[in-house]
Amino acid sequence: MLPRRTGQRADRAERPPRLPRRTPALLLRATTGYDHRAQALLTDKLLAQDPVGDELTARIAAAQLLAAQLTLTGENQRRLLAGGRAADALPTALDQAHRAFALIEHGLGDYGSGAA
Repeated sequence: MLPRRTGQRADRAERPPRLPRRTPALLLRATTGYDHRAQALLTDKLLAQDPVGDELTARIAAAQLLAAQLTLTGENQRRLLAGGRAADALPTALDQAHRAFALIEHGLGDYGSGAA
């Protein structure tokens, strides 16, 4: 753990820096390499469990799972940056995570088809 600077507030020391999230170019630079590496690693793990060895399906599944994770992380960061407390946001975050991964598991059904 890094030593705290004199005069630095304790709650500020525990928060991640805001600059990359508020600067689109920095955010893109910070997440692009991660996305490609994470997708390749997850694709490999999914392929290892697939008796057919369908690489395209593994890549698509990895992309969907990581997109859900990235979207949920963004939602959590938005709530915290707006001043919300993590403990207060937890029930909503858990509900959203269950919904997101259920969509991936069960498909989107008729969503986006114009069917009411």
